Amino acid sequence: MKIRLPWMSRADRRLWRSAETLQELGDRMVLWLTGAIASQPGTLARFGPDPETEHLLPVLTGLNRAGLLTTVSQPGLDEHDESGHWRQRAGVSGLVDDITLLRRLVAAADEAGLRVALHTVVAAGPCRDGFVVTTLDAEPFTAFGAHEDHETLQATWPRHLIGPAAHAAVTRAAQLTVVDPRYGRDDLLWTTLARACALPVPQYA
Repeated sequence: MKIRLPWMSRADRRLWRSAETLQELGDRMVLWLTGAIASQPGTLARFGPDPETEHLLPVLTGLNRAGLLTTVSQPGLDEHDESGHWRQRAGVSGLVDDITLLRRLVAAADEAGLRVALHTVVAAGPCRDGFVVTTLDAEPFTAFGAHEDHETLQATWPRHLIGPAAHAAVTRAAQLTVVDPRYGRDDLLWTTLARACALPVPQYA
């Protein structure tokens, strides 16, 4: 049986602490997404991406390399299990400090009819509470894109786990969420974002 220790390894901690920019945090997120490191800040230690996002890893790693530090994502799906009827909207949230990239992503999302929430740490945008992205038996279960203030960002990106310069970059970055308005659809969002970042279009799209 594999034992999961309840703390981040020293090697992973050193790697995250050495990050000095948002892009370097994104580079480390790529390592976590691909299994090269076991933990990321602000989440349960030694847990990798959820199995349902496995097919999204190529586009998620590409987005991080392009300058969008992804913080949460999920595919679109519509299925039943022992818990009930799950419906999900494809969605992704992240941080970006490249204004050109930010404008390109927002423009592409708007043109495709996707929903966008955009905030800064000091000012919430029009969609302050974000969007419901998951329902269970037609009841709201999960939301993406709520405004994150300094306290929330500190919980997600603790000062003791990332470098001081990287922490400052996190608090300066734009908080971007893009969500497909249609439950169950799992191609439009990822195709749109991939094209906006000049990435290969996902093969499942």
